Amino acid sequence: MTCPYFESMYNSGLAEKTSGKVTINIGKTYAVENVLQYLYLGNIEMSMSNLEDILEVADYLQCFDLKKLCNEFLDSQPMDSKSCVKICLISSLYDLAIHDEAMRFMKGHLKQVFQDEDILTLTHESVLSLLSDETLSYVSQDSFLQFLLRWLKFDIDNRRKDAFQLFLALNFENVSNESLNQVLTDNELDGLLPTNDINAILEHRNNGTNHQLQTSDIVILGGGVFFDKLNFGQPKEVILSSSSKKMYAFNLDEQKWTNLWTMPLPLERPVIRVSDDKKIHVMNLLGPARSEFSCFNRYDMHIFEIASKSWKTIKIDQDRHLIGFYLHDFILCGKRIFLLGRGVKQFNTTEESCKLIEVKDGGSIETQVLFDCNAKDHFYCSNLDSERIVIVCEWFHKKTFSIKYYNLDTHALTEPTRAKSCSSTISFTKILMYKGDIIQLDLKRRMMRKFSPNNNTWFCYPKITTPPIELSKSSMYTFCNDNLYVFGGDKSKSSYKYICKKKIWVELDDIPVTTGLYNSGVCVSTVASELVACHPNCPHCFYNSKDSGVTYPESEHSDASYHDSDDDSDEYDWDNDYDEEEEEYSRSSDCVLM
Repeated sequence: MTCPYFESMYNSGLAEKTSGKVTINIGKTYAVENVLQYLYLGNIEMSMSNLEDILEVADYLQCFDLKKLCNEFLDSQPMDSKSCVKICLISSLYDLAIHDEAMRFMKGHLKQVFQDEDILTLTHESVLSLLSDETLSYVSQDSFLQFLLRWLKFDIDNRRKDAFQLFLALNFENVSNESLNQVLTDNELDGLLPTNDINAILEHRNNGTNHQLQTSDIVILGGGVFFDKLNFGQPKEVILSSSSKKMYAFNLDEQKWTNLWTMPLPLERPVIRVSDDKKIHVMNLLGPARSEFSCFNRYDMHIFEIASKSWKTIKIDQDRHLIGFYLHDFILCGKRIFLLGRGVKQFNTTEESCKLIEVKDGGSIETQVLFDCNAKDHFYCSNLDSERIVIVCEWFHKKTFSIKYYNLDTHALTEPTRAKSCSSTISFTKILMYKGDIIQLDLKRRMMRKFSPNNNTWFCYPKITTPPIELSKSSMYTFCNDNLYVFGGDKSKSSYKYICKKKIWVELDDIPVTTGLYNSGVCVSTVASELVACHPNCPHCFYNSKDSGVTYPESEHSDASYHDSDDDSDEYDWDNDYDEEEEEYSRSSDCVLM
């Protein structure tokens, strides 16, 4: 075995070369003997109890082969919440390759590691790294505060000088008032920080916004199709085989992404809704070809119960009313489920009508014919309250579009009421629904306006400023609190927010995917904050997947691909001539300029 330390000594002409005697003033005697034995004989006895002493000598003598052997020994040892701290410290001190793995394990099990005394031996640099790591958002700042207090008190004489820097690294905006008040009441900061430093930290907290929320507003993004340059230009079956079954959440309060639970099947154009009892409902918009019952699995509804972490599937009965039925949207009204779409008006004709189909327990259905329509019409729906829904119809007639709005009382299921005052003959490329309001978005002319059916009022927004990217029809759009959100597109995974009142665009974090994503279902909801606490690169989720413990129904359909070559065709001519007189309608006397 080679040893650069001895080689340099003998080659330099020092006294050790002629005397044949070398004095080693480092390490314990038994460790030096073991290292010399390894250099001469090539073997060594190694254990966790003597490893650090051996590494001390090996590092001093520059025995790189022995250090590599020590790294392999550590790699062979079981990693747990206790051993990972020691391995992390040793590997950091002697620059071993296993350090990154040990650090990742420690970060992934930080809640358990915090309970052990060994973590109090971490260096100042390691503690600062933990406090500054945004991927550790699954650990509350309250827990970090308690750990920091324990770490400082473990060796207060030597660590007091680092206290102020570490406390500033703590995200005090997310420390709960209860936890901070308890620390101040018990005078736990006394002796750790001068009074001036304590006041500076409290001022730093007061200047921020407390984000210790029990619930979080989120945008759920699920399913869709991954854009890959390898499948670009390929047949639709190849492209749709890249469909996603992942769900993500964008936290509107903290402006960050997190992973959600995987869906039972990849869905290329899903609609997502969240019920009042916090169950996620998912359906695919790509329906069966006319009169083909073999594709009725396309109208299966997948429901995820957050509390029990379980998926179930409601299989819609193969009812005659679904012959030729094309699903456009669905809505949850109280505890009832309604499908909205178009289908043949009578079974012996080709005339079509808009249909509202209620899905009963067990998958049976009840159909209500609403009004006549044609094949190019499109429908959307949203809740007005627990019993009333609003239906938006993009009506195509004589090469022109008009927008019609209907209010429907689901309790009585009477004839829908036409809201005449909000009808429009202006074509808009996107219709968004948010809390009963209807948002019309014109991507080409960068126009946006909102109609509130409850008070029969229009809100017209100023013209959208030039976006940083092209507003694509393939991108996913949603609207929340007077902000427009744009996600992905056929070649994009970017995210942007347009703040309507300030007329500015804000770039957000990319969707946590490796390539472009489009056709995903989008839904705004409110969930418990702990469900969306994890970072997309959360080390805890690396060892404990979000899907860990999730139960899925047994699938009867192994092939989720879709082969209707006409379904993705562009049914609409969005480039209608712009009519200035029609636009004047949107700025009528009941229009409010924001």
